[in-house]
Amino acid sequence: MSTILPSAASDGFSEPGLAAASVLDERRCDDRVSRDLRVTLIREDGSRIGPYPTDNLSESGLHVTVPVGYGLAVGQRYEVVLRDSNSPPSVRIDEGLYATVVRTQMRTETERNAIGVGLRLDQPLFL
Repeated sequence: MSTILPSAASDGFSEPGLAAASVLDERRCDDRVSRDLRVTLIREDGSRIGPYPTDNLSESGLHVTVPVGYGLAVGQRYEVVLRDSNSPPSVRIDEGLYATVVRTQMRTETERNAIGVGLRLDQPLFL
């Protein structure tokens, strides 16, 4: 049995030069949107990571960039607290959101090293 990888020229995406590995690595099936939201990740022990601005989000997940040092790894689970940046800190967008880390990637394009974190939500987030 052979595996055929799509070529960048015939993958159906409008972005020229998109590598086949990038196409196969994409896991989200919902459209990503940019919204001015702050995300806080809460561990089982109650410790918090954030709040940090979301890079983008969809109904099934979100991406956030955090400083190095929190020990985020694929497979970890967090409670996710989303807040609108223009609302008081006590106003939450949705309660009871839980997510699993599905991707981490070192980001060196900023002044300080950071980790890009992809989270898959357990239940859809209705935007």
